[in-house]
Amino acid sequence: MFIYYVGLEASFGWTVGKLATGTRVINKKGRKPTVGDVIGRTLMRFVPFEPLTVLFGRGWHDSASDTRVVRVRR
Repeated sequence: MFIYYVGLEASFGWTVGKLATGTRVINKKGRKPTVGDVIGRTLMRFVPFEPLTVLFGRGWHDSASDTRVVRVRR
């Protein structure tokens, strides 16, 4: 899981799921996230109950790494 997310999001800004849904990860400057951003984002996914944080807005994996997922196509 770690290699999947870090490899794809650091290289391209997307995973296979994001590619299929037309979304992409960006950093606070609106650019492709750095390797450090993606590592922080991915490590937060291992926190128990972290998936539930998206029910209350921006997930911990986004807020902790200062990243955001945006739509890139219509």
